[in-house]
Amino acid sequence: MRRSSRATLLSLATLTALTLGGPHESTAHGVLGHVHVTGWAIENLPPGELTDLFADPEVRDAALFGAAFPDSGYAPDTIGQGTPEARAYSEHAHWEPFVEDYIQWMRANDPPPFVTLESRRRVAFLLGVAAHGMQDEVFDTLFLDQVAERDGVSDPQGEADPGTDGFLAVDGLLRYSPDAYVPVDVLLPLFGDLDREITADTMKQGVDMLALVYLHPTRGPRLARTLHDEHAPRIPWTRDNYLERDIPGSLRAEVGPTMRYMEAVWERLHGRFDEANLVTGAYPESPRRLRSGEVGTTDSRASLVFGVGVQARRAEVSLAGASGAPAPITSRGTRWGGPGGWSRMLRVDPTAPLDPGATYTLEVAPGAELVTGTLTNLTHAHTFQVDCDDATLCPPLGDLEPWIITPPDVTSDPSADAGTSADAGDPADAGDPADAGQAPDAALPSPDSGAESDAGDTSPPAAPDPGCAAADGADPSRSPAWVLALALALVGLRPRLARPRCRSCSADAPR
Repeated sequence: MRRSSRATLLSLATLTALTLGGPHESTAHGVLGHVHVTGWAIENLPPGELTDLFADPEVRDAALFGAAFPDSGYAPDTIGQGTPEARAYSEHAHWEPFVEDYIQWMRANDPPPFVTLESRRRVAFLLGVAAHGMQDEVFDTLFLDQVAERDGVSDPQGEADPGTDGFLAVDGLLRYSPDAYVPVDVLLPLFGDLDREITADTMKQGVDMLALVYLHPTRGPRLARTLHDEHAPRIPWTRDNYLERDIPGSLRAEVGPTMRYMEAVWERLHGRFDEANLVTGAYPESPRRLRSGEVGTTDSRASLVFGVGVQARRAEVSLAGASGAPAPITSRGTRWGGPGGWSRMLRVDPTAPLDPGATYTLEVAPGAELVTGTLTNLTHAHTFQVDCDDATLCPPLGDLEPWIITPPDVTSDPSADAGTSADAGDPADAGDPADAGQAPDAALPSPDSGAESDAGDTSPPAAPDPGCAAADGADPSRSPAWVLALALALVGLRPRLARPRCRSCSADAPR
């Protein structure tokens, strides 16, 4: 039943007071998770060019908003306002062909050394978008089966994706609420070859929704806390392990591969990517051990993460023991196949038991196809040990330093105490532009401006100004579709993104 007439008459303060529950649906690595894993990866970068790039808060925010952007086209689906065009651009933005096209656009139209602020923001946005897609591949391919196996749920994605956003909120780890920035002038030509016409307006509604709801410093954590309360009881193993670095695909285990993948994209932008650095992550990550050699368990899987898209299902892959004897395996790329078969990861599953305590080497032979149009010339190998109970073969590893995930400064972060039912209806939170996470000249004004008086305004929203933030000069409250989207999202009917995973793609079948 449509409730638009009722919803559009509610003030934002009233809507905020109502965000106390309701069914939640999601099929995407949580948006808040994407933003924070990307932020943590930036903070773990070693000194160098990328660290210098992100020293500017505006540039860093462009990367963090880029880390949310690929799901923006799915946001309107959650309140029944989605379009095939929005879904098409969102899906395309998740994959390596888009990343490579963006790189080539920059090299042709805005090449290094990226002197202007706008150039640096364009690059940072690309790095965030790329990080998002890689994280989805890792999380979906490695973590979700563990959730199903250990928590016994039939829909691990529907539980773990919104749940992990909620866990971050309750654990006090939400720090980032980036200003909205979308380089429309870059994106429109990159979406030009899709079978749907993508315009600036196509992107506007979902981008506004991300900025004013999910990434808002108080509304985002508030919504996330309701997700914790719903999902935590059903996935207790996930609740306990979503930040465990030893668990392949956990949020913390994504930080290192995200950091190194962004470094690889940066090198690709400069035309100096070295194939020797193709592998940007591995599970288990040395000196960690493969958790089990038992066939048919998620703990016996070994994986590689790449800095360039690879035709993983056509690559020559092998696993061998220390003596060189081959171990029988199946191999696959990312869980969802990906358009064109390009994958940023490869996973192998043994089909015969691996010996506890033994050392194995996973290899990808030369000749693998890359999305750049070249073939690999090197053998890419990763050696690991299978865990065992023999202290002589498998001595304790001790405390291995995890990737640093700095909690927020509670003295200055407005989200630190957000989200309790006691403050859910605080009118002071609704409509303060300074609280909206926007710069003084931000393209997205306070979301409650005109929420009541403009409810019946049918004037179309202004299109984004290419090269600027997502809705430059446009007041989202003047679009009836936007009012409905914001209203229903804040009421809590379905306050999560529902991203179908590449419905046009077949799953990458094991070999």
